[in-house]
Amino acid sequence: MKNYYEEFGIDPALKSDALISAIREKRREWMFKQNNAPSDDLRHEAGKKIVRLDEFKKMALGEPVKNGNTESSNGEQLKQEQLKLEKQEQERQKLEQLKIELDQRKLKIDRSRLQRPDSSNPSPSSPEKTAQAAGNAQITRLPKKTLIAALIVVLVVAGGVGFGLSSVNKKRLADQKRSELLRQEQLKQNAQDGQQYQEQLRREAQLWQETQQRRTADSIAKAEEARKAASQTAQTVTDSRDGKTYRIVKIGSQTWMAENLNFNANGSRCHKDRADACARFGRLYDWNTAMSACPAEWRLPSLSDWQTLVNFAGGNETAGDKLKAKGGSWLKNRDGRIGGTDDYGFSALPGGHFFGPSHDRTEFSGTGIHGTWWTAAHSGGSASVRGMGHSNGIVGRAENFKSDLVSVRCIRN
Repeated sequence: MKNYYEEFGIDPALKSDALISAIREKRREWMFKQNNAPSDDLRHEAGKKIVRLDEFKKMALGEPVKNGNTESSNGEQLKQEQLKLEKQEQERQKLEQLKIELDQRKLKIDRSRLQRPDSSNPSPSSPEKTAQAAGNAQITRLPKKTLIAALIVVLVVAGGVGFGLSSVNKKRLADQKRSELLRQEQLKQNAQDGQQYQEQLRREAQLWQETQQRRTADSIAKAEEARKAASQTAQTVTDSRDGKTYRIVKIGSQTWMAENLNFNANGSRCHKDRADACARFGRLYDWNTAMSACPAEWRLPSLSDWQTLVNFAGGNETAGDKLKAKGGSWLKNRDGRIGGTDDYGFSALPGGHFFGPSHDRTEFSGTGIHGTWWTAAHSGGSASVRGMGHSNGIVGRAENFKSDLVSVRCIRN
């Protein structure tokens, strides 16, 4: 089936209902092209594409598909018949030329007879004239038989040509009728597919709405549980290295710092090297420094740690709205709201980042726009980060150079 995917530009990773939907969408596109084609050739080509898509759909549904192309076979047969008719026409022209030559020869013989002397007054004849007369008599008999045979052959060939042309015309009419029936069937199938597609959209919309309602209810319940759990645990932790105190929050089974780390490790920097930025957003760290920057009993979270948090908060598409701090340093989102709802007290802030020496130029960027945090996952010269933007609730994932500087959130061991 690989040639079908490549021919119609369909993602080979699609399976089941998603693949069938993609095939139907492509079929609707080719039906539209066929109905609006400016020429018979383009309409015929679109019809072939539709037949190919029907075969693709049957294969995707596990139904048997007949081999061969009927239209291609009919076209080849019609071409062979046309060549046969052209050959018969050439033979007919040769026979007509022969008939003309025979007629001329007969006319010449008839004229010779008219020019002979009257038998009632015979003239002396020589042996040469006698032989010539005998030869003319023999020639007179032979052209008649040959002419009759030639005429019969001409009539047979002409009848065959006429019959062949009649068969070709009937074949063309049958092909046109079959093409029209196929077009009508395709229009009918297209209408049915359209109805099924609309019904599928309706079911998917209903399912999406039910899923969103269920997620909303689950998020509200989890937020309430998180608030209750937070009220029963310690609210702060002090870093023994520099005496700084950080708010902490228990979210589900995890305990997180509720602020970005602000420990002055060697190589860390404040945004644009301003102390007020450190007080507001915490410090920015390269990945190697971040791996050992958290205080005792705390560590840099893994990708799995982050995903557990995001799943608890509603998933990658919406968790950012519940984890971002309210108002404050975030720019307005598309709904005009500043920041998120901070349902769990995580209070994510847009600390921005610093492009390290691995980039074409080094610079600070992004405060107020997005927050980016290191994870422990890495490969070669890059490591994974999780991030949130001001415009939506997505919690994304990316790969940054280890020399970049971004924020750090610590999780308890």
